[in-house]
Amino acid sequence: MPDNINFVADRQKRLKIRQEKDGPLLKKMIIFLALTVLATGIVLAVQIYFNFEKKQVLASQSKIRTAIEERKETDQRYATFFHKLAILTQLFGERQNKQEALLYFRNLFGEGVAVTGLTYNETDQQLTFSLLSPSVFNLEKVFATLKSDSLKAKYPQVSRRNLTRSDNGSYSMQLTVNLKVKPIEADSP
Repeated sequence: MPDNINFVADRQKRLKIRQEKDGPLLKKMIIFLALTVLATGIVLAVQIYFNFEKKQVLASQSKIRTAIEERKETDQRYATFFHKLAILTQLFGERQNKQEALLYFRNLFGEGVAVTGLTYNETDQQLTFSLLSPSVFNLEKVFATLKSDSLKAKYPQVSRRNLTRSDNGSYSMQLTVNLKVKPIEADSP
């Protein structure tokens, strides 16, 4: 038997060789493990951040929905009020238009000519009334006035019909005026 048998030394040599071979692999594994832990940490942090943001968005959305539901009735009342106001504005505009036309035609022909029998057709926006003239001379003034440029500028569509003469020598005729819809102005009296 050999004198120098040293099992421990052989074992240590083999271990040293294995450690030298496994050293770079161990470093690579440690780096891989560190990178994996780092990537997992980053993914978890991003997920936590997005979950936090999602909770904030959902809470904000819930608050906004609640606010909308609370204001729903008020908004409906406001929309109804606005619609009613628009209709009333249109109606008062039409009414004002009729009144202005009637006053204009009453004053247009002067004394002696009477305006009677007022009717208003809402769908066609037409005002129809009768003129009573006591004499043919007043009737000639009415015809001259109806042909005047100032009248045509203010009311371009005035039609006349049913000219009749009564036994006492007075004349009557119907005028139809197409009115333009005019909105109410803010500073009108």
